[in-house]
Amino acid sequence: MSEKKNRVLIRINGQEYPIAGKESKEYLIRVGSYVDEKMQEVSRLNRQLSVSQISVLTAINVADEMLKLRDAYETLQHTKPPTNEELSNVKQELDQKNGSLQQEKEYSRTLQRKLNNVKQDQEKLRESNQQLLRQLREKDHELVNAQEIIGDLQEQLYENQMKVATLEKQQGQTAEA
Repeated sequence: MSEKKNRVLIRINGQEYPIAGKESKEYLIRVGSYVDEKMQEVSRLNRQLSVSQISVLTAINVADEMLKLRDAYETLQHTKPPTNEELSNVKQELDQKNGSLQQEKEYSRTLQRKLNNVKQDQEKLRESNQQLLRQLREKDHELVNAQEIIGDLQEQLYENQMKVATLEKQQGQTAEA
């Protein structure tokens, strides 16, 4: 039983090419589009190249990409997967870091609460300070009024002392007469 081949018509570098393969039509179109993009890229870099030169340079670029990917794949194939012990150590380290992070978050929340309390205390002190300043201004005003009253009373006392002295003098003159 032979597998059915899919056929598509693809435009590459301005030419149409029929492509057939066992892969899906979507895949064949992706391959053709990729080759077209690469040829367009080479063509844009040097407009003087012929179609055959563009094709050869495109093939070289695609082969370069493929070989680099193959080398990377082989390197990955030879890379030893981590052992259960290594994974366990990494998990343990992650758990420790998560624990430390939780402690730091809680510490940060505690500091934030303390900061909020300090801000509230600061606001209360600011309000208390403003109230004390208002009271101080009122007391200063009362002091100025009291000093005026004292000044008036001293003046009245002086006047009364003068009147007493005058009366005593008059009484002393009437008593002599």
